[in-house]
Amino acid sequence: MFIALVQRQRKLLALISGVLFSVVMLLLYIFITWPTCAQRALSIDTIRDHLEVYAVIGFGEVPKCPLPWRDATLALKLSEKTSFWVRTVHMDSIMTPEPNQQIEYLLATESGEIVVGAQSYTGKVQTDVDGFARLPFLTANTIGVYRVRLIYNDRSGKAISYSSPIIVH
Repeated sequence: MFIALVQRQRKLLALISGVLFSVVMLLLYIFITWPTCAQRALSIDTIRDHLEVYAVIGFGEVPKCPLPWRDATLALKLSEKTSFWVRTVHMDSIMTPEPNQQIEYLLATESGEIVVGAQSYTGKVQTDVDGFARLPFLTANTIGVYRVRLIYNDRSGKAISYSSPIIVH
């Protein structure tokens, strides 16, 4: 009777280990064949309808770093002047400049409306081989919150970028 009990326990243990082995192998198969997020992204065909160029705008002097820090806000007093710089880069590789890019700039309110009159600030610039361009000085004539809007060509149309808020007090 003791031998029969031991044999039955061995059979049960063999059955459990066989089932456990099968479950582990099934989970391993699922884990190996299930595509990760990166694999799914690579398996998708090239997206032909995406941005190629991105414009970054900053205040003050043109930075020496190819990927400059972006200021949070700019505070100006009335009649104070400031300069701006723009850098255009590839969307897929932001360290790669996009040279000879024609950029239209204008001053907009915080809500995006174009500013006209004494405070208007419009024009066009073209980026250099390093992707940078300088914008003319802006003189703060009216109290308010503004942004510089950049309009530039992209793959299938126009793209728009905005500066950080400019607070005139």
